[in-house]
Amino acid sequence: MKKLFFIILTVIFAATLTIGGCTKEAPAPAPAPAPAPAPAPAPETIKLNCAFGSGPQAFNARCSAWYMEEVGRRSGGKVEITPHWGGVLASSREMTEAVGSGAVDMGANSWAPYDPQVFPLHTVTDGPLPFTKVPYALNYAGIELEKVVPELEAENTKAGMKRLTYQNGGICDIIMREKPVRKVEDLNGLQIRVAGKYLLPPLVEAAGAVPVFLPMPEVYDGLQKGMIDGATGLANLFMGFKFYEVCKYHISIGMGGDAGEGIMINLDVWNSLPSDVQKVFMDVTEDHPEVYVKDFALPDYGHTTQVFEEAGLETIELSEEELAKWKSLVPIEEHVAPWVKFAAETSGLSEARVKEILEIYKQLVDKYAAMYTDKW
Repeated sequence: MKKLFFIILTVIFAATLTIGGCTKEAPAPAPAPAPAPAPAPAPETIKLNCAFGSGPQAFNARCSAWYMEEVGRRSGGKVEITPHWGGVLASSREMTEAVGSGAVDMGANSWAPYDPQVFPLHTVTDGPLPFTKVPYALNYAGIELEKVVPELEAENTKAGMKRLTYQNGGICDIIMREKPVRKVEDLNGLQIRVAGKYLLPPLVEAAGAVPVFLPMPEVYDGLQKGMIDGATGLANLFMGFKFYEVCKYHISIGMGGDAGEGIMINLDVWNSLPSDVQKVFMDVTEDHPEVYVKDFALPDYGHTTQVFEEAGLETIELSEEELAKWKSLVPIEEHVAPWVKFAAETSGLSEARVKEILEIYKQLVDKYAAMYTDKW
């Protein structure tokens, strides 16, 4: 019995060894592959809004549209600027507060004429420097003046803004609803829209007319309803705002004055932009003046002349004798004095420094008048 039990135990042990020898240990599971790195997030588009008090029709507005589109193109789509026309975000009178406070990112305006208390020194371009027929001398002089006179940029900074573009549209003339003006006396007693304070109002008033202050977008309605008899302004803007529909005469005088229009950006918005984006803006700013003159202003003036002719608007060129009368209406010393006093008191500079700034501007106008000779 014991022998049989031993035999059975031996068989079981041998079978166990055989099974154990045939069994292989299962391989360890392969490690899970490392997850692929997440793709880098696409750079977020910088979206900015730009307010305009007027519509998109005029040549200066179309050049501003070019500026915004060009910034978007050169940034590779990194920046997207949306224009808001016709005072939807801010009217011309509201623009300084809107951009300076950051209520809107950017805005286009004739800054100094609408807010001389904020930009007193900038009114030098729209101030007592009358009678020139070389518009681009004023344009380039205005651009350089802000570069060489630090007090002008300081005004922008104080207002919470940085300038991006500067542009003028020509030389100030008069457009008349019904009455032709062939001599100074023809303006006696008439209501004439003006802008600014120190160039046009004294001239118009000295001619016997009554200066009326209206933003350009309101002038068409004023002319159409007979609230005003005529308006000062640039021939291109007369065309862009379609004043030829309600007027009969364009008086070519060339009273001078540059309203200093252009785009400004809120300073905090500007400082928040990456340096490469700021460089794109500045590169387009550098190219803007030549594009503005060659691609927009000059062709538009030719178009303006054609539109006036087709609309039956008569352009009256004043004789040299009549122009001499205009020039003698307000002696230059008398014309300059109120502006100097205002600019000094408002800016806090001395009258001597204000006079220096005026002299610098006059020298720049002479410099560029020799370079850009297109006369209107």
